[in-house]
Amino acid sequence: MKAALLRRHTLTRRVVLTVCGAIGLVWLGLIALEFVQTRLLESDNPGLARNVRAMHEVLQGVESPQLAANFIQGIARMGRSQRRLAHIEATNIIQVRDLRDGRIVFRTPGDLQIEQLEPGYSSRLVAGTLYNIYTEQDARWEIAAGQANLPSIWLLKQINREMSTNVLIALPCVLIPVWMAVWLGLRPLHKLANSISKRDPDDLTPLQVTQRHAELTLLAGAFNLQLAKVGRLIARERAFLQDAAHELRTPMAVVAVNAHAVANAGTVEERSAAEARLHSGLSRTSHLVDQLLALTRLDVGRPREMAVRDVVSIVRDELADVAPTAVAKRIDLALEAPDSLDQYVEVHALRSIVRNLADNAIRYGSTGGRVIVTLTTAADSWVLSVADNGVGIPEADRERVFERFYRGDHEDLQGTGLGLAIVRAAAARLGGTASILNGIDGRGCNFIVRLPITDQSAQNTYNTPRATLG
Repeated sequence: MKAALLRRHTLTRRVVLTVCGAIGLVWLGLIALEFVQTRLLESDNPGLARNVRAMHEVLQGVESPQLAANFIQGIARMGRSQRRLAHIEATNIIQVRDLRDGRIVFRTPGDLQIEQLEPGYSSRLVAGTLYNIYTEQDARWEIAAGQANLPSIWLLKQINREMSTNVLIALPCVLIPVWMAVWLGLRPLHKLANSISKRDPDDLTPLQVTQRHAELTLLAGAFNLQLAKVGRLIARERAFLQDAAHELRTPMAVVAVNAHAVANAGTVEERSAAEARLHSGLSRTSHLVDQLLALTRLDVGRPREMAVRDVVSIVRDELADVAPTAVAKRIDLALEAPDSLDQYVEVHALRSIVRNLADNAIRYGSTGGRVIVTLTTAADSWVLSVADNGVGIPEADRERVFERFYRGDHEDLQGTGLGLAIVRAAAARLGGTASILNGIDGRGCNFIVRLPITDQSAQNTYNTPRATLG
């Protein structure tokens, strides 16, 4: 259980691990710095110079070479003992020369001999080993002491041993305050989470939490903003369901009445008339259900199924489906478009736009009128327009006609009031807009759908004459 808690990804765990990592980096950095400084001091070692000066002071006034050798030998033994106790793995050499005759009176270790040098620091190879040497002279004695470079592995071990003690003492002194600060800092967040988890599922009221911390105030504000969006969405969906139920009530009542009439018809003529009304009611109910499903499918929250398609071909197919209705009303249905126009679109969304705009123009257009569908391109968009010369829509109602179930002054027509709402939803899903202008020769309406040209679109446009479809 404890191991599982340690493996959990929490902010406290991340901060503590980050601090540990930072301390580790500082640890390594100090070791590297100490190592470099020690190497630099080896060539200009003040401790070596102090030892040589001390030996020089000891030999002041000593005339006997043997006595001088005994003094220096005692000092050398003491130095070896100190290095052994300190576990220093380094070779030191000491040499004393009598300048009166140039004879070496003492040297250590063994047969290592240092050539006569100028006073001060120098580096020399002695028996194949590089030594850093310091030399001191007077009228009688020349004293030279040298120290070989310390082995790198041993030096790193020594530095690490000294640093480890300091770091291990500092580690809890740093981690405990950091852990406390993070824990105390996250307590308001836990309280906020608990207050949210205790709310009722249908409670969309804003959080009434006063926070001293700017970050939590920002979080609470963002949560309240999201609650407001969800509230508006739920209210819209409830209104939609109520309107849908209201709209379905009428055709379903017609179906029930006419089904009863069919069952109780006294003559063949009455039965045929009732069956015709029944079929009409069923058709209207089916169309309403199809429109409701189409509107649901165009929800912007659903993933889009985009692909490069020839939009001219799609528009032509949809217009061919409504052409018989246009012919029945003697409406001149025409398409003005290039031979092909490849665009990155969602096919069912584009079909919904064309189908509903064309159906709307024919349904509300005047008998013997005209409907012109146009496809054009601009610098960064392509435009689909459907214009007619029918009765038109008053300026005051041009925005409202995109609302669900709104039919304006045409309540008597067999429409659902969802066609233009579907058009706007489909245009928004494709990243475009839908608007209304005056129609042909200033009469009727011209519905403009402007959609963006994306990088995936490959355009092939060729001017063609106007094609008449109905």
